[in-house]
Amino acid sequence: MGLERIIEFIFEFIADILPFHVVDVYEKAVTLRFGKVLCVRDSGFWWKIPFADKPIAYTVVTTTIETPVQSLVTKDDKEVSIKSVVKYNINDVEIHTTSIYDATDAISDLTQGHIMNECNNLTYDECRDTLSLSNIITKKVRNEVKKYGIYIEQITLTNFIKTHNVRLFNETGE
Repeated sequence: MGLERIIEFIFEFIADILPFHVVDVYEKAVTLRFGKVLCVRDSGFWWKIPFADKPIAYTVVTTTIETPVQSLVTKDDKEVSIKSVVKYNINDVEIHTTSIYDATDAISDLTQGHIMNECNNLTYDECRDTLSLSNIITKKVRNEVKKYGIYIEQITLTNFIKTHNVRLFNETGE
């Protein structure tokens, strides 16, 4: 057990023993009592029962994530590389707490999946209209993540580049 783990344990113990917690202005908190949802708290000072109540704070203001570059093939067999930025916020922290573990990974994975599906079904020229493609993907991902208490504000394709596949060591791809 390293020094960091000991310090982390001490801070967690102090937070657990205190009879209050503070929710910052850019957060909302879900308070669990013995592992069950008790209530949702807005910003401010709140009392809690030590060791029984566990506040879990979430940043609810707009935030962004950047997806990794994807290499895809369009409907007309053109190779492209695409990167995107997702702008989102958490709009229902209670649903978010009870329905998803890692929202960032889920949003990134769903976004990349929808980008792939759209590009595979569109020609290169259709994909070049990145504004229209961004809007289509935004609507699809928005509908899919609302069940997690997340609202997608916008997905923007930041890079759209025609690429060529390079094979190393005489690979045949078979």
